[in-house]
Amino acid sequence: YETFTPLNFDGDYSNPTKPTTPKPEKPKAGAGSLSWAISSGWISYVNNNVSDGKVSTSGGVKRSGSDFIFGQKSTTAKPPSAVGTTTYRGSVNVYGHSGVMNVTINEPAIRVINDSRAELTASVAGKGRIHIANLNLAAATKSANTGTVKYTGVPVTLTARGASDVFEDFYPAGKSLDRLSFTIGANAKASNESSSSTSAAAAKDWTPPAEPPATEGLDVSEDEVKVGQTITATAGGFVPGEKNIKVVVYSEPIILSQDVQADANGRASWTGQIPGLEPGEHTLTFQGSTNVGAVITVVGDEIVGKCEVTDATLKWGFKEQFRSYVSGMIARGDWEAYDGAQYETPEFIWPSGDGSVDTKQGQINFNGSVDFNGHSGALDMTIDDPKIIFEGSDNATLVLDYAASDISEAIAGKGVKTASPQTPFVSMELSAAKRTVDGNTVTLANIPTRLLGPGAALLTQYGEGERFDDATLVYTLAEGCDPEAAVSEKATTSISKKVLPAKGGVPVFWIAGGTIAALLALIAGIMWAIRRRMVRA
Repeated sequence: YETFTPLNFDGDYSNPTKPTTPKPEKPKAGAGSLSWAISSGWISYVNNNVSDGKVSTSGGVKRSGSDFIFGQKSTTAKPPSAVGTTTYRGSVNVYGHSGVMNVTINEPAIRVINDSRAELTASVAGKGRIHIANLNLAAATKSANTGTVKYTGVPVTLTARGASDVFEDFYPAGKSLDRLSFTIGANAKASNESSSSTSAAAAKDWTPPAEPPATEGLDVSEDEVKVGQTITATAGGFVPGEKNIKVVVYSEPIILSQDVQADANGRASWTGQIPGLEPGEHTLTFQGSTNVGAVITVVGDEIVGKCEVTDATLKWGFKEQFRSYVSGMIARGDWEAYDGAQYETPEFIWPSGDGSVDTKQGQINFNGSVDFNGHSGALDMTIDDPKIIFEGSDNATLVLDYAASDISEAIAGKGVKTASPQTPFVSMELSAAKRTVDGNTVTLANIPTRLLGPGAALLTQYGEGERFDDATLVYTLAEGCDPEAAVSEKATTSISKKVLPAKGGVPVFWIAGGTIAALLALIAGIMWAIRRRMVRA
C-alpha cells in the first residue's frame, strides 16, 4: 500500500513541495499635509506693493498658487477619525517695511476636538505657540481613504491672540481668513528645502540708463504723436519667452512698463499712451537681453475749436472711497484745495475754466490744485490744473498734472515726491450724462468717470477701468455759437479713452484694486508700520 499523507485542518500539507499563497500587503496611507494661503490679500499686498517685501518658506514648505503646503510632521489621530493633534512641518516668513513687518509662522498644528470643531495653532517667532484661529469642520467637506482623513474648504476664524500676535490687532478677532484644507495620514519626509519670493515692487526698483541705449530697431505705429495718444511698438531679437522687458521713453527717462514679455519667437509688443512730454523729438526704447529704440516726435496737443468757451466749472469728487480713507482713523489725513480750486462736500470745484470747442473736438482748461496728505506726511499727493479734452459728444478725457510719493518707501524714510505732468487720468462717458441746455450754457451732470491706464500706473491701488466719482461739467459758449451743434460729432482727437472693465484685486499703494479684501490687506501693512514705530518710540 502507498502511504497516504493526510490534510491538516489548518490548511497546510505535510508535503513540503505544496506552494503557498502570500498574504496581500496592507495599503500604505498617503502623506498628510496642510494647504493654507493664510491671508491671500495680505500676502498679495507684500508680494506686489511693498518695496522691500519678501515672502520666504523653509523646512520643505512648497507653494501651489496662493497656498502654502506644509507636510505632516506628527499626529495623535487615528484615521478615519481625525480627533487628536496633527503638526505640520516648515515655516513661512513675511517681511517688509525695512523689518517693521517681520512675521514667522512655524510648524502649524490642527487640534481636532470633534467632527465640528478644531483649533489652528502655530509657533509665531517671538510669541511662542499661539491659538491663531478656530476651524469650522461642520462647514467643510470630509473624505476618508486608506489610513487618511481629509477636510477641504475649512472656514478659518481669527482669534484674539491671532489678531494681536500675527496681525497687530488690525484684523479683529472673528475675522474670516482664507479657508484651508488638511489631510491626516502618514508623516511626510523631512526637508530643508526653502524658497523666497521678492515683491514685484522690489523687482521694479530698477533705474534706467540716463541716455537711450538704442535709437533703432523698434517699430512704432506712429512716429508723430500727441501727449496721451495710444501707440503700439514692436521689436524682435529677444530671448523666446523673455520676461520683464522694460519700456522707457527719453529725453529724461520715464519708465512706461517693466513687464513686457516676448513671444515664442522672441518678438515683444507694447501698447500704451504717451505721457506728458515736451514737444519735440524723443526716443522710445525696449530694454532687455537686447536694446532697441525709435525716435518719435511729440507735437503740441492744444486743440483750437471754432466756439470760444467763456466760462466753465468742473465739479468732481475724485473718488469718495479714497477721500474716506485719507480722512479716516488709519491715515488721519486731510486735503486742501487752493490756487483757484475749492472744496464743497463732497466735491472739488474748479471754476472759471476757458477753452474752445467745435463740432468735432474741444478742450476746456481749469486752474487749481488739491493736496492729499496723511500718515504724518508719508501720504503726499497733488493733482493740478485739470483739462477736459472732448472726443465728440460721447466721450472725453480728463487730463491733469499728478505728483505723489510712494507710501511704502515713505514709511521706510525714503519717499520722494515724483511729478507726472499732463497725465490722461480718467475717461468721461458724456453719453451717459444728464445733458441740459439753457441759452448758451451746457450742463453735463452725473458724468461717469473711469481710471485710464496712465492714471492706474500712478495711483496703483486701483486698476485700469476702476470707477471714480461722477463729475459735472458746466460751460458757456460765446454769442453766436450753437450749443446743440458744438461737440456733436465723433472727434478726431488723438487722446485715447481706452476703458477696460474694473479689475478689482490686490491692494497697492494705499487701497488695493477697489476690493475690500485688498483694502484690508493694504491697511494691515500700514498699521504694522505705524504700530511698531509707536512701540519703538
